[in-house]
Amino acid sequence: MIFNEIISNGSTRGNKSYLSINFALFLIALFAITFLAAPLAILLVLILVSFSNMTYGVKKLLFNLLFPALLAILSIQKMPTSDLSAYIEGIHLISGLDFFSVLSFHFLSLRPSEFLFNYYIFFIAQVDKSGLLFLFLSTFSIYFLFIRALLILFSLIDNRKNIFLIILSVLFFSVTFTLVGHLIRQYLACAVLFYGLALLQSKENKSGWALILSSVFIHNSMAPFVVSLPIMLWVLKGRNILTTLIATIIIAIFISTKVDYIKPFMEIGFIKDDGSIPLALVALDIILFTVAFFIKYNEARKDRLDIILAFSLLQLGALISLHNVNLLFLRYYFINDFIRGYFILYIIMKLFSYKSFNLISFCLLILSVSVFILRTSFSPWDYGLDGGSLITLPFFHIIERVVDVWL
Repeated sequence: MIFNEIISNGSTRGNKSYLSINFALFLIALFAITFLAAPLAILLVLILVSFSNMTYGVKKLLFNLLFPALLAILSIQKMPTSDLSAYIEGIHLISGLDFFSVLSFHFLSLRPSEFLFNYYIFFIAQVDKSGLLFLFLSTFSIYFLFIRALLILFSLIDNRKNIFLIILSVLFFSVTFTLVGHLIRQYLACAVLFYGLALLQSKENKSGWALILSSVFIHNSMAPFVVSLPIMLWVLKGRNILTTLIATIIIAIFISTKVDYIKPFMEIGFIKDDGSIPLALVALDIILFTVAFFIKYNEARKDRLDIILAFSLLQLGALISLHNVNLLFLRYYFINDFIRGYFILYIIMKLFSYKSFNLISFCLLILSVSVFILRTSFSPWDYGLDGGSLITLPFFHIIERVVDVWL
């Protein structure tokens, strides 16, 4: 009874129905995770939780813990190669250093200027040097911080709609899961920065700026955003955001004409990437930005700066400026994973009524899981199975795969 009262925020109305739903969820989770497909079972439990009578606080706690755990479980089935192998080698090397020597640690692309990341792997190395804990904890942290940020941002917009189901959708669709276990430093840094932006939007200025600044020392690529964000916020304050957009595009185009002069220096020390961004994804991002921008333009409030809009304008400027530098363009484009997820959620929140919101969210979830399966199936990295088999893998088979890969 005490547990049920906590779940229902102390309300005595419908206690029996609340208890029945929560107990049913517990039994389903216990049975499914033990005997069926562990990743899929966690997903089904989260879907049921999103429609249950649990309080917002309990739902938030479950989503913050279970979904990152789900993706972390899938991530540690990856065979360590490429960048991940380099990180693991770095973990072995840094484990032999004393605390203060970490400040000067340098190995391949790991630099002393990214000392927060170096201390992160240093502490992990004291527990596990195989890379298993590193990959699990990094994947968990990236999704955990992004979920926290989205919940903060959309509680400021409309806390009456059931946003949990659509958050599942944007996380499956927007964040490139296979890159989370590859560009680990960049994704960690951007997740920390994005969480800082959310705190800044909710007026937690000290914590927000502290996280935003710390992202630079996880991965230095965040530095241009940290430096230019206060300028963009000053420009946007009390000014027309459409004028700011046009000015940003013009300045970025001008910068792009000068990039060739410094291009040789910008690629020193980097492995040349020969990948490309699918045009369909670029087109989608342009559409999402345009729609979200004009919604924000029509609802612009002079008493509240839109922090995510400011960051999005900076990202747009960065991509236009660097579109002729393939490596840097690719390495900065991944930031769109976070902005894209926010824009999808923002647009659906604004354009659809309460009656259609859940239906749209559920349809988008089916589409997002399908895209996730396809992406994982065609990934260049070895997860042991195709995407569909991966999310339906029984619990005991997951243990076998993890033992084969890491032990």
